[in-house]
Amino acid sequence: MTMQGLTRGRWRWACGGLVGLLAGLFCGPLQAARLWQIGPGELGTTLQAAGDGDTIELRAGLYLGEGGVIRQRDLTLRGAGAVLQAGHTLTEDKAILVLKGGHVRLEGLVFRGGRVPDQNGAAIRLERGRLSLVRCQLSGQEMGLLTSNQPDVELTIEDSEFGPAAERAGAGLHHLLYVGRIARLEVLRSHFHGGRDGHLIKSRARQSWLAHNRIEDDPEGRASYELDFPNGGEVTLLDNRIAQSGQTRNLTLIAYGAEGQAWPGGRLTLQGNVLVNGAAPWAPLVRLWSSRLPGGVEARGLDNQVEGGGWLDGAVHWQRTRYRLTRNRPAALGGRAGHGPDRGAFTSP
Repeated sequence: MTMQGLTRGRWRWACGGLVGLLAGLFCGPLQAARLWQIGPGELGTTLQAAGDGDTIELRAGLYLGEGGVIRQRDLTLRGAGAVLQAGHTLTEDKAILVLKGGHVRLEGLVFRGGRVPDQNGAAIRLERGRLSLVRCQLSGQEMGLLTSNQPDVELTIEDSEFGPAAERAGAGLHHLLYVGRIARLEVLRSHFHGGRDGHLIKSRARQSWLAHNRIEDDPEGRASYELDFPNGGEVTLLDNRIAQSGQTRNLTLIAYGAEGQAWPGGRLTLQGNVLVNGAAPWAPLVRLWSSRLPGGVEARGLDNQVEGGGWLDGAVHWQRTRYRLTRNRPAALGGRAGHGPDRGAFTSP
């Protein structure tokens, strides 16, 4: 090797060593994600000790009064038979778990109870970040899951069950799922039931996508709206069964835009849903507050089925709606004919 080649080789070696040294100084050693396997009595301390990317596995058992704040950028809590039972107080007087940011995945957990003096005690309070809730059960809370109004928050719920709500004590309205003005809500293959004066699902999200769910009050349930989208947004309802009981506190099944517009424009799409009216035969099954939505709304209904009679808002363009006769109920009750080709779609007079 010539002297010139040797010099170039030493220079490359020196540069490589310098880069490695600087990387070590500024970045530090990479930490491998850790698996924590815990039992009752260990959840709070583990949430404080866990790092970004870790997974916490909860063994079967009752975690009474245990919970905490989640601040990690990436964390998974997974259980099989783990029951998180609310105690006399909740984390930050808000919820069993309070999420402050990052991407959190909660899987296979049961949440029971949750009351606070403000009457909005929850199983989960999502304040920042993204939450994936998978195969979880929430019951007995004043608000099953409650989010903030941060516009970049995202919530996905899959294969989970919400309900029944806590029995009402005072003036609070107990929604099973209350979503603020966040970026996106997605609910898939889940079951909502057992309302107590509040709504089964209330979403102010910019985008709300609900598909293949059972959103149906129990025969003894007394929910208000089954679905409420008070600020409009882009709402898609696909292949859901949506039902109200005879004890409902509000005859409207699905409400859109009741509190005015929060997002530019709006779209409501209902496709392949079954709408079940167990209350009065003149109940407004779908109601659109067009006058409160100055940005305009594109509203369409396709291939839906109505059981038990009721009204369909004529502001929605209905196509191929089917009506199923039930005992002592006509297929549909009419006033003014609804908008669209369906002669059986009606709106209130």
